Amino acid sequence: MAKTAKPTTYADLIAEADIIAAEKADRAREEYEEFKEKSERLADEAHEARAKLEWMEGRFKVGDDTVTVEEYATAKAHHERAELLAALGEVNDRTGENASERRIKRAEQALPAKESKVARAVAEALREPLRGITIYTTFGDVPAPEESDLPVAVVSQSKPTKNFAKDGDRDGKRVFANALSRYLIHGKVKVTLFKLPIHRELAGKQVADALRKHGIDPRVGSGLDNSFPVTVTRNGYEVQELRVAVGKALDPDADPERVAEAEEQMAESARRAEAQTFRRIDAHSPEWQMGTGLEEHGARDYARTL
Repeated sequence: MAKTAKPTTYADLIAEADIIAAEKADRAREEYEEFKEKSERLADEAHEARAKLEWMEGRFKVGDDTVTVEEYATAKAHHERAELLAALGEVNDRTGENASERRIKRAEQALPAKESKVARAVAEALREPLRGITIYTTFGDVPAPEESDLPVAVVSQSKPTKNFAKDGDRDGKRVFANALSRYLIHGKVKVTLFKLPIHRELAGKQVADALRKHGIDPRVGSGLDNSFPVTVTRNGYEVQELRVAVGKALDPDADPERVAEAEEQMAESARRAEAQTFRRIDAHSPEWQMGTGLEEHGARDYARTL
């Protein structure tokens, strides 16, 4: 573990928490890569063993007796051993993944964060409703402050940030690859407020409104607007925690100029789509346009024919 100076302020405690968490994340990533490499190698060996066994059995079915009993027995034993080692299991009808692939996927999902992009985006949005309160972000464990540090808030992120263009939505499904997708992120964070009873409360509606004001969409169905923090008393002060699921936010590290260019491309695409739609509408008679429910457009053109 890297040596650090003894923390003297709460900011130092946060920095130390990030250093410790980064080291843990690196070790977890190394272990995951080793597990993935071994699992994929065993799966490949199992597939090769099965292919060889099926080839032999196919030769038997056409009367080819050139494969000896010993060769067949060895191939069958090798196949059974490879199957057991790989533990491929049944294929999921919905995802098409076998048990080995599902284990790799779960192991990747369990990896801890080594950055706090979603937390930083949320923290920036909370600066106005929590004005007067210092807000920190971390991807490590949230340290306990001294009473002299109060009030203080921490937005923490335990899982890696997901990118729409790379990772898809929260279900892992790919979204439409538009120009802006590469700059949009989502994930989960926890807002922790350390306070005395005289300090302001934390509320889900307050957080949700602040996020939307900054262009951040709380995850649909998360119930953030109607949620209230869990409050406990610790060391003579109150600790309030609120979990926030972010459905969509702008990557805080995104280049503003690139984002502006992407937004202009999106706007131009929308304009072209709208123009194409109305060209198709205009190709029909005014009577047909009236029947589509586009009363304003249809009535205007129909009046010109009277």
